[in-house]
Amino acid sequence: MPSRTSCKAVSVRSGSFSRNRILLTGSLVLLLSFARGEAAPPGASPCTLAWNSSTDPLVCGYAVYYGAKGSGTTNRLDAGCTNQVTFKNLFANTNYFFYVVSYAGSGIESPPSITMGYTPNALSALKLIPSTNGTMNLHCLAATGAVCYVEYTPTLQPAQWQILGSATADSNGNIMLTDQLSKNIPSRFYRAFLYSNPQVPSALAITGSTPGTITIHFHVAPGSVCHVEFTPSLRPPQWQTLASATADTNGNVTVTDPLTGKPATRFYRAATP
Repeated sequence: MPSRTSCKAVSVRSGSFSRNRILLTGSLVLLLSFARGEAAPPGASPCTLAWNSSTDPLVCGYAVYYGAKGSGTTNRLDAGCTNQVTFKNLFANTNYFFYVVSYAGSGIESPPSITMGYTPNALSALKLIPSTNGTMNLHCLAATGAVCYVEYTPTLQPAQWQILGSATADSNGNIMLTDQLSKNIPSRFYRAFLYSNPQVPSALAITGSTPGTITIHFHVAPGSVCHVEFTPSLRPPQWQTLASATADTNGNVTVTDPLTGKPATRFYRAATP
């Protein structure tokens, strides 16, 4: 890693400032996501741009120029003495350009680096981090405040996706979940989704917990009041209310249905008022 230039004020005489171009050292982090079909672009997950530090002793800092292609607007971000910046204010599925300049204490700027293009996505690839106790930690990035949920399946032949949990991206865009049961299972596959509409409940995960009891679990916007209904038949349906519940701070809703002495077949649905 190149050493960073110390930040100090210098006096610059005409023609004495280095005209060498800055070399960008790495592409912006490539992020994968499930795109959301919204009219307005959703916020993008954070991404980092880095470059080589200049060896010119007159360099006091760096600035990044960027903007959306075709917008006619170029923004300037002063990076100071650091040689990398993280962007948290971009929009997903939007084409951006970036270039870097160095500057001296007087404010004189060098010629720009090469221009880099990048199109950020709403959700990063899911990263699996095994812990020392055998559980699996899952990490991904999204725009601050975005709500996503993670599903798992023990096999892909065929896949049997079930909801593991949900989380809200923190101020740095981090989303973290832990699978406590993974240490007791030979293999698991995971996938992550962003809510396309937080007010609409996600697909229901229906499992048998204790003998004779069904557990219904789903996700919706935190604090939403939901109603879970059931019907013994769909020909025709006779929907009745099983229970009402309020989503917790992570958007989780769990309702149980003790089936003792009830019909062998039941269908369920969830709705918000």
